[in-house]
Amino acid sequence: MTNTVTPADALAVADLRERVQALEVGQEYDATQAAVRDVQIECLTQLRAIQAALVQDGNSTVATTAASASSPPPPHVANLQNENELLRQRNAKLEYRVQHLLASMEVLYNQARSNPGVP
Repeated sequence: MTNTVTPADALAVADLRERVQALEVGQEYDATQAAVRDVQIECLTQLRAIQAALVQDGNSTVATTAASASSPPPPHVANLQNENELLRQRNAKLEYRVQHLLASMEVLYNQARSNPGVP
C-alpha cells in the first residue's frame, strides 16, 4: 500500500476534523449551560431566602404597626406633623398668589395684544 492521500481521503479527514471540532464546541456549550444553570439555582435559593425574610419581617411589621396605632405618636413626630400642616397652608397661599398673578398677567398680555400702540 502506498501512503498517498487521495482527494477523497483529504475530504474525509477534513470532514472528520469539522465533526470533532463541532463536538468540542458542543461540549463547551453544554459546560457553559451547566455553569449558568448552577448560578441560576444559587440566585433562586438566595431570592427564596430574601423572600422568606421579607415575609417574616412583614409579619412583624404588621404586628408592630398594629401595636403602635393605639399609642400616641412621639413628641418629635407630632412636632413634624404640625410643621408639615403649617407648610401645607403656606404652600396653598403661595399657589393662590401665583395663580392670581398669572391671571392678571394674562389679562395684561391680552390687552397689550389687542391694543399694540397703547402702553
